Amino acid sequence: MLPLVGMSLAVADPPVPNWGGNVAHFAFSVDATFTDVADAPEHPVWNFSYHYDWNLKAERYDHHQGQHIDACKVVEIVDDPCTVLSASDGQLYISSPSSCCRCVADWAPLTMLPDWISRNNGTYIGRSTQEGVEADGWLVYGKSDNHYYTTADAAQKMLKFSEHKNGELKQWDILEYSGDTPPADKFKPPSNCGTLCPYKSYGCNGRSKS
Repeated sequence: MLPLVGMSLAVADPPVPNWGGNVAHFAFSVDATFTDVADAPEHPVWNFSYHYDWNLKAERYDHHQGQHIDACKVVEIVDDPCTVLSASDGQLYISSPSSCCRCVADWAPLTMLPDWISRNNGTYIGRSTQEGVEADGWLVYGKSDNHYYTTADAAQKMLKFSEHKNGELKQWDILEYSGDTPPADKFKPPSNCGTLCPYKSYGCNGRSKS
């Protein structure tokens, strides 16, 4: 047998991951740290919890105390905990412990597609260490550069997600991940929340999706 000198075997790129991880039911939850230099430069870091269930076409962001997320600032919820819910009834609700309103906008509700990375021709950018874990990364271009990192195994659990909005960082650093389907109650419309959010041309602009 002749020795294989100077030969290298090409290694195929890993499969393009789904949003969150490759659980077949397209549902997961994470606890994460959010860094938002783009929209909250004076208070750019806080924690939040995120729940997703594509079967209900629903997702929920529970931003913790100290949040300055732009969606909540639109309705003047700043610092206090704030929930942004794309609910199972197809409506978007923004609430705090003391207030709640329904946001009507041409962009809302905006639930992430499970295959948005492949739909947007995501490119594999190699292996690195993220959050102290060996990770695979993808680069996806939309309005900005989106970097998405997963565990380097078949589960492809979400580790980090970032973009640069107008050149400034917005980033999720995952602290805890669960591939279990969140309880359906997480995505129910809040009770006594029929009031429309205040009209804002850059937020709840009063124009429904066509």
